[in-house]
Amino acid sequence: CLLRKYFSCLLLSQHDTSVVFEGLCRVLQGKHVQKAPGITASQKAVFFFLYQLYTNCAYLQKTYHSDFGHYCLKLEELLVESYPPTATDAMWQRTIILVHLSHPSKCNIPQLCSQINNNPFIFVTDVFSSACQKKINCQTLCDLARVCAEVCCVCGRNVNCELMGAFRALCLPATQMKNCHTGFSHLTSKTNILMDPGIHSNLVIFVAFLVANNCFLLHDIIIYIIKPIIAVQLSQGIASHQQSSGSSSGSLSLQFACMLVLHLLVDEYIEGSAQ
Repeated sequence: CLLRKYFSCLLLSQHDTSVVFEGLCRVLQGKHVQKAPGITASQKAVFFFLYQLYTNCAYLQKTYHSDFGHYCLKLEELLVESYPPTATDAMWQRTIILVHLSHPSKCNIPQLCSQINNNPFIFVTDVFSSACQKKINCQTLCDLARVCAEVCCVCGRNVNCELMGAFRALCLPATQMKNCHTGFSHLTSKTNILMDPGIHSNLVIFVAFLVANNCFLLHDIIIYIIKPIIAVQLSQGIASHQQSSGSSSGSLSLQFACMLVLHLLVDEYIEGSAQ
């Protein structure tokens, strides 16, 4: 977290950047870059940070090109990938997954992954149902995101795409996406975030944790969530004709999109919410 927070400051010092870069390389010594299920969430986070350091620092590119240049290309190919949202609409049923998610900090990841059994729909539905509860605290949201990160590493990118699909369904329900089936009808029937500003904060904090744990790329959030929300509201004339109606679903959609951008892009806003 500290390295992420002070990333831009770290790049100002060639010495400090080199020390951190070499230290992280030693941490991963002997580890091969591979897709899930070959690495843990923490190892994936280190791989991502090494990639970001190398690609943003000309000094590292010049100094370590012979040793890390080819490795970096492999990192980009295997780890920096988009996760397009799914539109799954399977039958939800109560399973033991809810028991695991009731205490995410104590979750048994191998046992949970065996319950998912290559069908992450129920897991994803239960995760977002838990995250959208009004009384949930920030630490539990963080623990849920860590569970998601570990499950993504064990079960593969299908879980990432299902997570993105569920998030899109919550933000852009079928009633607004007339030409696009978003799926997850069981989840959207239980949780209407557009008409309930009380859960906006919990959901955007949870999604920010998912981004921080490399479950989503920031690029995907912008392309698949924020831009469609704005496009839908503009096409319906919300931006120009209903600005005075703060309780309208259109205004609440734009309010949610703005809050999401603030949480993802503005450090001071994240710190204030955490406090």
